Amino acid sequence: MICYKPESARQLVEALRGQVQFYLQCGTLWIHGHSVRVPTEESQPRNPFGDYGINKNAIESYLLKEAKMSGFPATVLHPGHIVGPGWIPLNPVGNFNPQVFAFCVGSTSAFVIPARRAIVPFIVEPEHIQSANSVLIGTSQVCQLIGPALAGITISFFGNSITQTSNQSTVLPDAQGLGYSFIFQGIMILISVITLLMMEF
Repeated sequence: MICYKPESARQLVEALRGQVQFYLQCGTLWIHGHSVRVPTEESQPRNPFGDYGINKNAIESYLLKEAKMSGFPATVLHPGHIVGPGWIPLNPVGNFNPQVFAFCVGSTSAFVIPARRAIVPFIVEPEHIQSANSVLIGTSQVCQLIGPALAGITISFFGNSITQTSNQSTVLPDAQGLGYSFIFQGIMILISVITLLMMEF
């Protein structure tokens, strides 16, 4: 059954009251608004956005009120991403078509990689181009090798939060740790640029 609006939820509750032992409502992560910390927890402040998120939030409030006041057997879950046969996940460019995502990534690489190589002659003298390319490639490979490890260490050391559940604790990255990771990434890029500029002199 489809239920996207509070009035639909009220109709369903009245029709099913006393007829079912369990009612499961599929909500949405949109009730929390834009993520400020991941994974999103139920206890985090809510700021629903869009008609879809606002209506789903209102439906949950109504169902939980009915469960408390009249014993209606309602349970609400909030999936962040629904996937399955015939329903592929939404990709990072906001499209369900994997060909579109592949095209965007490929197009970006087609411009970024040549641009990265083309800028070297403008920074260093011709006799140093080979060494400069070696530095550029080497730095990129080092970042790919140790970057994820450094990011994990940085997040763990500078910023994380401990969420205590019934039988275990989960370490979650917060904005401070992620921010330091991006700072380190910027420092690595800056070091590469400085190294190339030093070759010119």
